[in-house]
Amino acid sequence: MKKGHNDFFWPSYVDLMTGLFIVMLVLFVLSYKLLSDSKKVSEQKLKKIEEVQNAVSGLPRDYFTYENEYKRYLLTRQISFAKGKSEIPLIDEIYLNDVGTSLRLMIDSLQIKFAADSIKYILIIEGMASNDSYTQNYQLSYERALSVYYFWLKKKIRFNPEICETMISGSGTGGVGRDTIKETNNQRIIIQIIPKLSKFLESNLLRPTDNSSTFGSNEKRNIKPVITSSKTSLRPKQKIKYPLTILCYPSGAKIILEGKNIGTAPYRGMQYPNNYLLEIHAPGYKEITCEIKVDSAKTNDYDFNLESILDDGKN
Repeated sequence: MKKGHNDFFWPSYVDLMTGLFIVMLVLFVLSYKLLSDSKKVSEQKLKKIEEVQNAVSGLPRDYFTYENEYKRYLLTRQISFAKGKSEIPLIDEIYLNDVGTSLRLMIDSLQIKFAADSIKYILIIEGMASNDSYTQNYQLSYERALSVYYFWLKKKIRFNPEICETMISGSGTGGVGRDTIKETNNQRIIIQIIPKLSKFLESNLLRPTDNSSTFGSNEKRNIKPVITSSKTSLRPKQKIKYPLTILCYPSGAKIILEGKNIGTAPYRGMQYPNNYLLEIHAPGYKEITCEIKVDSAKTNDYDFNLESILDDGKN
């Protein structure tokens, strides 16, 4: 009986060890495959990130120069803002128009080049001010950046908000990389384009490689075509206008929307839902230039108070 018991135990023990060995071997192969795929995906993402950064750094050398110490771009020709002023000098308008056009063309080319990666960008327009006796330099620096943005809108230079977010900022007498020798050189603007890679990284973590499905097999997936009604797909979208009210002091001020004179204040009319460049002019008062939005989901009422030229306290 004892000998029969030993004859049963050892074959069972060998079978058990063999089974455990096979399980461990399979787990090892799977772990190795997962680590290899993860490394490959990381290398692909890193390569794509470098490609995007190199593309963004390719700003036109005719208008931008790279400042390696602060990892940023400066205009090759600085906008010569007057002390205490945010208005763009006439002598710089042609150059600034060319700068905006080159930026728009670059962003459009990036959209085409990286269309499959859903990469978005941030365009930063930063205004600066000289450290002098003026008490509102931080507000002034912001107004300088804003004047550049509105200037581009007037010239029909717009950046697609679906891929490029525009940020207006003012660093006043702070910030890095200031000219410590000639303070008036700080009366300038800085323009930066920064890629937003967070959404790109999230989407690529879930995106399968070209030669595999989500589960790593080479099996082709069966995709059924979606059939839509021709009546629905060919029906044109109907555009509906919505009320727009613009109140202003003084009354009688000229209202210009997207370069077209639409009347005088107070204005009440109908416009299509969209973003519009608004200009308000009145003799003896500072003009207002801003962007307004006609929205179908809310009341579109705007009220402005023009500042008299005699109240201009800037030096």
